[in-house]
Amino acid sequence: MLKRFGWPSYDDDRSQFQSEIFADNRLDLKVEVAVAINPDFVNSSGELIDKYWLGFREMPTLKLHIGIGVMKARAVCSVQDDLLSWLNRSCG
Repeated sequence: MLKRFGWPSYDDDRSQFQSEIFADNRLDLKVEVAVAINPDFVNSSGELIDKYWLGFREMPTLKLHIGIGVMKARAVCSVQDDLLSWLNRSCG
């Protein structure tokens, strides 16, 4: 989902995302991932812009949540293999 969100050419492509739920039974974790517009996003130059972001919500409580933009999605993808190797060594 991170890769699909991070690399489309246009925001119109991101608007077509359907929410998905991912589960990890080992961690007893279920997370909903969905795309939404963040109407109050202020960029680094202080300009208010409407941008899509990828939201993660713990299910079913919805208590824990985080949202990331395109650049953060790309950054996570760039270290994905290293993170997986580290997690497999730590949790495996």
